[in-house]
Amino acid sequence: REAFVWSRIEHPNLHPLRGYHLQPEARLISPWCRHGNLLDYLRVNLLSIGWTSLRSCIYQASYGLEHLHSREPPIAHADIKPENVLINDLREAARSDFGLGRVLHDPDIPSGFTTSKTVKGTFKYQARELFDGGQTTCSSDVYAFGGLILTAR
Repeated sequence: REAFVWSRIEHPNLHPLRGYHLQPEARLISPWCRHGNLLDYLRVNLLSIGWTSLRSCIYQASYGLEHLHSREPPIAHADIKPENVLINDLREAARSDFGLGRVLHDPDIPSGFTTSKTVKGTFKYQARELFDGGQTTCSSDVYAFGGLILTAR
């Protein structure tokens, strides 16, 4: 499922999928990001990173999310959190981990790839409507992105 969603997207602020192997067990292949994820990057560089650099990382992560949401059909990430934003060697942010991603409103895609009745993702970043039985949407991604910003500041 993750490879299916991930393989449909390409953007400078979405971490690229380079390939996958199914045997002997499923493996996804993507470039190494030596700075790790946004949360780790901020912990290590807390004293040296300036507001301009932090703001740039947040903007870059938002551009990746905007690209997912502006596709036709849109893709909801469904697990927005600082741990799913990777920092590359140029200190640029790219959204990653598309395991819970959903291609929304596409009748040509098998329903197992597009719908889920179970609330998944990271509890502290989830929109309230997901706890009341709602489906993951672009709006619930935006809510979670607000939580990411609050965590990063």
